[in-house]
Amino acid sequence: MENLTAGWARAGAALVLALAIGSAVPAQERVASEEAAVAVFKERLEFMESLGAAYRMIRQFAAGRVSAEDAAAAAERIAAAPDRIPLLFPDGSGMEANPKSEASPAIWERWDEFEAASAFLRERAEEFASAIESDDAGLISAAAMALGREGCGGCHGLFRADNR
Repeated sequence: MENLTAGWARAGAALVLALAIGSAVPAQERVASEEAAVAVFKERLEFMESLGAAYRMIRQFAAGRVSAEDAAAAAERIAAAPDRIPLLFPDGSGMEANPKSEASPAIWERWDEFEAASAFLRERAEEFASAIESDDAGLISAAAMALGREGCGGCHGLFRADNR
């Protein structure tokens, strides 16, 4: 009986480990249908527009037009984005599925770089949040510019097709 119990415990531990490994390495899912591609495109567009609005709030703070609290909330929203961004780019949801998409095929060709660029966005947003706490106008301005140029622009420069 002890061997049977130990065997089940090992099997359970192996299953837990397999599930943990599987969830730690996100599978690059393929969009299931044309309807799903349209839905994810709309969701992605709305999400990216919300990030653009958050960045505009940050720029307004750097110009002295909104509160530090509003800017900190915007930075927090941007810093959380890398958790969601890769999920909004399933394979098959780019320009081949929607001609209005600005998602370059390079996203799926260089997926690891895409995820790294997304994670870099978090770093720049966190640096901006730290700059707010410093109350140093020069540091705030530089961090806001770096967030736009290197955080948002770092990904857009490599993975956004000019399809407008």
